[in-house]
Amino acid sequence: MFRWAVTASGQSWTSLSRDLGLRINTLQRWADEPRAPSLVPVVAARTDAVLRIRTASGAVLEGLDLDTAVRVLRALG
Repeated sequence: MFRWAVTASGQSWTSLSRDLGLRINTLQRWADEPRAPSLVPVVAARTDAVLRIRTASGAVLEGLDLDTAVRVLRALG
């Protein structure tokens, strides 16, 4: 649709790019027919990693989940 409008107006990609301040490649991608998005599989991986935090004052938090560690750090100030 957009590609037709560009052709109908008689404006070149170069002049349109200059007028809009956009790269020609960007305009041409916008003008292309939309493609179906490619699907990316998401796999939840369980890890046995242990959270370990050392604060600037030297306190060490280890073995806590992230939410608990954040609450403890906020309480410590």
